Amino acid sequence: MQKQWEYELLYWINSLHLTRGARVAVSTADGGIYMFNADGELLWDYEAEDSIRAMAVVEDASCIAAGTDGGEVLLLSNRGKLIWCHELESRVGFVSVPSDGSFVAADAGGWLYVFSRRGKLLWSSKVARSVDSVSASANGSCIAVGARNLSSGKVCLFDRHGDVLWERKTGWSLAGSVKVAASQRGMLIAAGSLHGVRMFDAGGECLWYYETGGSVEDLVFSPDGNYGVAGTLDGAVYLFSKDGMVWSRKLKSSIRAVGISEAGCSVAALDNSFIYLFDREGEILWEKKTYGSICSIDISRDGSCIAVGSEDGIVYMFSRRRT
Repeated sequence: MQKQWEYELLYWINSLHLTRGARVAVSTADGGIYMFNADGELLWDYEAEDSIRAMAVVEDASCIAAGTDGGEVLLLSNRGKLIWCHELESRVGFVSVPSDGSFVAADAGGWLYVFSRRGKLLWSSKVARSVDSVSASANGSCIAVGARNLSSGKVCLFDRHGDVLWERKTGWSLAGSVKVAASQRGMLIAAGSLHGVRMFDAGGECLWYYETGGSVEDLVFSPDGNYGVAGTLDGAVYLFSKDGMVWSRKLKSSIRAVGISEAGCSVAALDNSFIYLFDREGEILWEKKTYGSICSIDISRDGSCIAVGSEDGIVYMFSRRRT
């Protein structure tokens, strides 16, 4: 991997997404949303009134959804123009969109809200005291939610019309959040919590449970939905499939974020000091020491590009192609 470009922004990067064509969408603590092309040129930027903690991007970058600390849910066009904005009663922690951008799912105050692409509120549902993660399947058939009520964690699966398909408890979660990820067609739901990773099928049956050494900090499926990756507070990276864990690797410090390419061929992870790239067998293909705290990472579908964002506001793009 070679560094293709870097771009310095002014504020902490809260989230980052690598889209088709190696475009990079970034949100920052000052309420900024930025879109870069594959060469690192800034295509456009948008300024919201409050910090943008949550962002979701349609794969072809035709629209971008975001949620602010001030309780706004907004949708932008592929040119950075505001399509619509709705104000909720509290901070928006998570947003998620299917691959066609047909709806926007967002949480606020323990509620799940789902809006149409045109901005109409389709439905809302009280989930729990707090929501820890929201994940819409790429085909838009379902929405998985990880949530907590006081000391008890749970996973809920909704269909796109707002009906609860099933709900499962994950046990004691007072000190750890419940992270969820829905596979491409919604046939698998992965849930990570304080003690481990669970895999559910579409009907809510637990296919397997794997105990981890620390709480799960990030959890994502590959674009095809056949593999997933999790990173934990105790510094471990786990690759898993429908049938169970494939491998685990212990790194130097807690894992802040992970990413995975098609069919799990490449796995990206970052801890407090290094960026790592693994192959599907768990061998380290590349690692790079970072100077400054890196907080966000994403990898392209084919595994050829990795984008990362730092707490000091710098976006980096690494590629297997030579500059």
